[in-house]
Amino acid sequence: MTQSCLNGRTGEASVQPTADTHRGPDRDLFLKAGAGRSIYSNHHPSESGSSGWGATIGAGYDWPIGGKLALTPVINHSQGGLGRVEDQSGTSQSWEYCVFEFGIALTYR
Repeated sequence: MTQSCLNGRTGEASVQPTADTHRGPDRDLFLKAGAGRSIYSNHHPSESGSSGWGATIGAGYDWPIGGKLALTPVINHSQGGLGRVEDQSGTSQSWEYCVFEFGIALTYR
């Protein structure tokens, strides 16, 4: 799998519009939710790609660090299905994904 990922034969994409809502007295805490289409592409001649639906939820906090800048740690969880994918041996499998993402950003507000 690593080799085919490096030579451009497979790819994954997720398009999920999200909405953020800021909560708390200073509106520094925010929650995020969204849903959209997930796509797995495979350009190997005897394999197939597929697509399905997924969703994302998350939260973060803006810590002001001076002026209009804030340090923003976030945590997100994305989960969904990619439908049925066929590999080189002809085996068809239902693919799903589950991702936890931790990050930190510098936010200008």
